[in-house]
Amino acid sequence: MVEQCECEVPVYDGWRQVPEGFKTAGQWRRNDRKVSRGEKPAAKICWRKRSATVSLQYHSDGHVTRSETPKIIEHFVNLFGMEQTSTYNPKIRFRAFQCFRRYFAEYSSDEKYLWWNNQWVSCRGKAGERYLKEHIEGRHIYGVVGGPKTRFIAIDLDLHKGDRQIFLDQLTVLLAEFAGKDGWHYQVADQQANGIHFLRVLRDPCPTQMASDELKVILGRLSAENPELERRAAEAGMRSIRDLEVFPNQAQGFRLPLCRGRTMLLDKPLPLRQLKKNQVQDVEAYILWIIRRSGYMTAQDVKAYVEARLRPSDNTQIAPAPRAEGNKPALAAANRLGRVKGRYAKVLVDFWTGQSNPPDSLNEAIRLLAVMLPFYLADTEQAIDLIEQYVDELPDTNFSDRLSSGRRDEVSRVIRKTVEATYLGKGLNDAEASKQKLTTTFNAWQARGFNITDKSTWAKPYNELPMANDFDWTAAEKEKLSSSRSMGKDNIDTVAAATKELLRIIKAHRSELSISLVKKLLIKHGISCGHNGKVNDFMNSLVNWGWIYVRVKEQWHVDGVGRARAYGIGPMMAHKWKSENESRMCSLIYTNPP
Repeated sequence: MVEQCECEVPVYDGWRQVPEGFKTAGQWRRNDRKVSRGEKPAAKICWRKRSATVSLQYHSDGHVTRSETPKIIEHFVNLFGMEQTSTYNPKIRFRAFQCFRRYFAEYSSDEKYLWWNNQWVSCRGKAGERYLKEHIEGRHIYGVVGGPKTRFIAIDLDLHKGDRQIFLDQLTVLLAEFAGKDGWHYQVADQQANGIHFLRVLRDPCPTQMASDELKVILGRLSAENPELERRAAEAGMRSIRDLEVFPNQAQGFRLPLCRGRTMLLDKPLPLRQLKKNQVQDVEAYILWIIRRSGYMTAQDVKAYVEARLRPSDNTQIAPAPRAEGNKPALAAANRLGRVKGRYAKVLVDFWTGQSNPPDSLNEAIRLLAVMLPFYLADTEQAIDLIEQYVDELPDTNFSDRLSSGRRDEVSRVIRKTVEATYLGKGLNDAEASKQKLTTTFNAWQARGFNITDKSTWAKPYNELPMANDFDWTAAEKEKLSSSRSMGKDNIDTVAAATKELLRIIKAHRSELSISLVKKLLIKHGISCGHNGKVNDFMNSLVNWGWIYVRVKEQWHVDGVGRARAYGIGPMMAHKWKSENESRMCSLIYTNPP
């Protein structure tokens, strides 16, 4: 069926309807041609995918009802003719990337792929080029599910909670069979390894089931040749060699090679490569090795490398294993936003108002926002729309490569995946405990009138806080202000007005009050503050006079997080908000303590 869209170009329903000569921009690139600048699509192809809107309803007794509404999502892809393209010579890295795609993704399932978001999330569709690029650059981790054919075969040898020595003995048997021949190589975690992947890229695509069956015959033979080892594995509750998982298959997903936090073992450990300001996996060197197969690490070296990084079998603390040359761990996104405990609302508000946008922090900010939205919004589409709105309202997008370079659709994809995973209850390490903590956070926000979906309730500046009752100064109080060492040179009326506002804020504001906030208030009233020393002297004077007192002391920075002092109204100012009798009694107690 051919449809007609608003832009008056034909829209085809499936590739069978597309005339010869039309390709996507990516398909033309793979044929060493690129779409000329300014060319508009000559046609479109429409993909329709089944999806569902997830709705959550919170009941008064605490339980949650979840429902799904089926829907169809339409995705349009632009098509171009040859006359709209020109020849070009792509970079070596692009050609290597295309080889990686052909080896590991081209023949994978068209129905689903995997995305790591604290746990594996099954996603509809095929792992496309954009996802593979994110995987190689370490921004995300993806896996593929087997299709009818394959260009690679893999063995997954896991330790998990098994016996460390049995694992090493099984590794020795497998290395004796596969190491140093037929292009077999390995992927292992840089630290706290929980297993190893054996990988081999095939010269030509072959039926997945046939490749799997041939490899299982070899594993069965190795198992039969080592009966004592198999007995020990069975007693320890571990898989025997014959029962090791073989990938790809159509039932389970497989983590792609060149994964973040893991190293490929070829003729040597494959180091990372500097790309602009980031260190990424060296896809060029990897593909070049696959093609040439120029040397292998010895079985002894592979075993030593894995053993040095293998997690301990008990609770003994060990030093982190050395990484391959050039492998420097990237800072986790959660650390880029700082500590969340005790300051969840502040982290969110600071990010989404543009006050604090560290580089590479967008995904973590989306996740932190998404996990709270089920308490406010009933279904996924509402949550997606809200986050999309917040992203569009960010005052500055230079902190994000995707936003600043116009790749906004990539952000939308992350938003949808994160929200759908959150509403399905995925992505939390301890779901029950995490839900309880989130509920506690939600209740605390409700109590203080904070609503993450309503920006009018977000943390307000000091001059917008609900103020306490107004009052007048006495002559003695003004004289004391004028005699202040820190404020003596400033206009007394200006100092009095600023002090009055400060006291009213302290009366109404129960949280900590930073020196920088007091400094902003004084500057607003026209009092010059060249450094914090003047502000500190002023606050100390107010404390010494009994006008305010330190209710909670400051907490110095620990792991990058600190806390300012919290103040209360002192006895010599309490009468400003008390009756005449209460004020007299308060003054007597302060000047003549029992």
